[in-house]
Amino acid sequence: LATYLATLSQRGIAFSDSAMGMESRGDGSWTAFSFTGPAKIVRVAAVGTTLLGLDGSTAGVLWKSTNYGRSWTAQGGLGAVAFQQIAVCGAGVLLVQTPGGSLGAYYSSDSGVTFSPVTVNATSALTVLDATCINNVFYVSHSGPPTNVSRSTNGSSWVLGSPAPSSAVAVLSGTGSNLFGQGSGSPLVFSKSTDGGLSYSAGDSVANFSAMSAATMSGTTAVSVVKDVSLNTCNFRRSTFGVSGSNSNGISCPSCTFSTNIKRMVLANGALIAVGTMGSCGSNPPFVMRSTDAGMTV
Repeated sequence: LATYLATLSQRGIAFSDSAMGMESRGDGSWTAFSFTGPAKIVRVAAVGTTLLGLDGSTAGVLWKSTNYGRSWTAQGGLGAVAFQQIAVCGAGVLLVQTPGGSLGAYYSSDSGVTFSPVTVNATSALTVLDATCINNVFYVSHSGPPTNVSRSTNGSSWVLGSPAPSSAVAVLSGTGSNLFGQGSGSPLVFSKSTDGGLSYSAGDSVANFSAMSAATMSGTTAVSVVKDVSLNTCNFRRSTFGVSGSNSNGISCPSCTFSTNIKRMVLANGALIAVGTMGSCGSNPPFVMRSTDAGMTV
């Protein structure tokens, strides 16, 4: 699968499940490149001029690259299980894992130079769904049941919000204290919060949501990706605070392009970019959607 997209020095960089990456300089074109180090990169983030990556399988290892992902070095000794999510807030780096079923993490306050173990949630049998930074606050969404979102202002101490109304907050984003969460099930439901993730209510409801980003948009506008299964088109969906939504024009998507394979969206150089894969289409080639008008057209 193509992984989360990172932006670094006016570049968009994404990776596939083989030793291949993609890079864009903001003009809408992408160039493939190979890399050395891990067999794959399944999560990626940027801190300063360094890319941080997870391979999803090597226990206690964080990968680092200082040449735009062309080569990677391993930083080990960070626990006994592989990390599943990564989030960056300024110089703070959070690596999330689920040792023994509880939700744990390693946190760094010095841009990933040194790390200390922290507990996000001690409840057993949790599955981590997403980790992100919004307005200098870390958020980790996890399913239990019930679905909850834990938040932290310092990476070390964590507060658990009330259960979200949807069955899972697979992707979380927002601006300021306004948060928008993509649920799961059918139909998929937005979860929204106006108090920085302490409580949530149900928002927009529509089938085939796949990814959502609002952190770089206006405070009450959320943008997600929806696939029209009957027409085999992929669209951006804009909604006012996750309540009432409308779709952009659609672009052709092969019938095997699963909407759940859109991994992340970012706003870079004035363009809204969503990256994922073509699902079961042969060799799972990368799939990129781009909008230069905040998701009104694609």
